[in-house]
Amino acid sequence: MSTNTSQIDTIIPKSGILCHEELTDFILCKPKLMPLKSFTLEKLEKMQKDAEEKLKEVHDAQEILEAQEAQKVQVESQKVELSEEAQEEEETFREELE
Repeated sequence: MSTNTSQIDTIIPKSGILCHEELTDFILCKPKLMPLKSFTLEKLEKMQKDAEEKLKEVHDAQEILEAQEAQKVQVESQKVELSEEAQEEEETFREELE
């Protein structure tokens, strides 16, 4: 060997087989948990669900208003029928008095 520390002497064997084998080993790290759904997809689904709920509320409110209107019409028709009956009874009563 030489006295110079910056240079390494190579030694080649005179007999036998010279073999250099490089092994690649896997380096294992902690597993990372990935979400099943992305944050954006969850946000979109929430927005769609909220929109569907609002649409259902509006639809239900419209049905209630339509039912109230139908009930008002029915009450008005009943009032008209009662007033017509009252007028007929009044006419028959006047006819009986005469």
